[in-house]
Amino acid sequence: MKIAIENHGDNTIIYVEGEIDLYSATEFKNNILFQINNNKINQLILSLDGVTYIDSSGINAIITIYKIAKDSNILLTFTNITEPVMKLIKLTKLHQFLPIAPSIDALSTKK
Repeated sequence: MKIAIENHGDNTIIYVEGEIDLYSATEFKNNILFQINNNKINQLILSLDGVTYIDSSGINAIITIYKIAKDSNILLTFTNITEPVMKLIKLTKLHQFLPIAPSIDALSTKK
């Protein structure tokens, strides 16, 4: 799994590539939470277009990140979600409460 971070003022975009599974979910979660806890972030965008696979550990990490961002008053949006990942998100009904945008371009934060 690879993570790349772009900061645009108090907006942060995090690009994720690879698999988010039992072996990488903790690293994924900890990297995102580090950004939340150590930077002044108003909006956080997680771009998942490079994620090829996610399992229940990855879903748990996403839920944890969502809850902590919400508790920290950070506007979190998941975007560019690949088809296999979206299938699992829909299967688990997470699409009903996770903020999801089709692309980064659909958001007005990157300037």
